[in-house]
Amino acid sequence: IFENVVIPAFNGGDTLEGKTYLHGKIGEKIAPEEFSLYDFPLMEGGLSSSASDDEGVPSVTVPLIENGVATRLLFDCFSAQKYGMDETSSGIRAEGMGGSRSFKSPPATSARNIIVRGDEEKELDLMIGEMDRGIVVYDVLGAHTANRVSGDFSVNSSQLFYVDKGEIINPIGSAMISGNALELLRGINCIGPDIKKMSGGMGSASAAFPSLRINNLRITGS
Repeated sequence: IFENVVIPAFNGGDTLEGKTYLHGKIGEKIAPEEFSLYDFPLMEGGLSSSASDDEGVPSVTVPLIENGVATRLLFDCFSAQKYGMDETSSGIRAEGMGGSRSFKSPPATSARNIIVRGDEEKELDLMIGEMDRGIVVYDVLGAHTANRVSGDFSVNSSQLFYVDKGEIINPIGSAMISGNALELLRGINCIGPDIKKMSGGMGSASAAFPSLRINNLRITGS
């Protein structure tokens, strides 16, 4: 969901042209104060780490959200020059939706290594133990169909477990998870210390992400 709904909204050119839900929201609080999101292309062991982007611009860390505030947008060389902004080492040569890199492809703006930082870190068992009612989700399908202008999304998942009064009761056959990107960000109420490294499924951005506990999402299923 972050790869297909949240991160694309930080594309500088699209956002400045009003094509994402973050248009006019840079500098505003869009997430809890405890939550920060960075593009960290110099991360040691990062799946997309390198000394420079695919245009030769030296890699820099870009704070996208700091302490809940939308802070920066991403620009490759062309979009930075077009809009009079600083380059953010975000020029990536990727072929189509698969995200494979090739010198044959023209550069486009993309995040590279997305990481999360938070002040309220709790182990997954404790996160679940504090839940009254909810689900544990391990994977989703269909996030690439999200509306990147409005931030609305609706995804399927078949790897879920029902939680009641802090205990995992039973698996759920399938469910639909829907919501809006800004609702999702504002609903983050706990961040885990665990980290899972993932390559981009439908794009070129990689991530090192913890477990997150989120309110404000709609679940339908059986």
